[in-house]
Amino acid sequence: MDLKKLFEILGEKNTKNTLYNIFIVFLIGIFIVIVASFFKNKNETQANGKIADSNEVQIINNKYDTTLYEQRQKEELKNILSKIEGVGNVDVMIYFESGEEQVPAVDVNRSVSTTEENDNSGGKRQITQNNDGSKVVIANTGNSNEPLILKRYKPKVTGVIIVAEGAEDGKIQYEMTKAVANFYNIPDNKVNVYSMKR
Repeated sequence: MDLKKLFEILGEKNTKNTLYNIFIVFLIGIFIVIVASFFKNKNETQANGKIADSNEVQIINNKYDTTLYEQRQKEELKNILSKIEGVGNVDVMIYFESGEEQVPAVDVNRSVSTTEENDNSGGKRQITQNNDGSKVVIANTGNSNEPLILKRYKPKVTGVIIVAEGAEDGKIQYEMTKAVANFYNIPDNKVNVYSMKR
């Protein structure tokens, strides 16, 4: 309906009240839109919270993978040491420097710009500006965006304690120490071998 016709119907006497009422209705409409967008943003935040929860699960899974890796190292070391002649039961404890280290892909942008300026007295100036910028490359993995990982470094072994049957023999103790130190590329003094009590 045309506004002029609406004003004619209502008459000139009520025009100011009508404009006022239309303005109020317009403000209520804006208020409803704002409130609706607020609830929409709240729902999106909750949805993002769910994604964050799945990322937390992924972090927990990475921690689990690291723990699984450490457990596997322990089992493999026990298995191989028990095969040394003169060694019976073996128990080991392995110390790791830190958790798994991940190296993300990085997009590096470098630019150099040179500007020459001439002043009124005939002097010249040259201004060189170096811009260095880098950002981590993000990969879209289904519902979430995660850094693109180029390399993963497993936790580094920093020390080993071995308790074994037969370790009271100096030769066996030496062989176990050397085997473990060479395998993990750590100094001999970081490998401690003890005889198991009977």
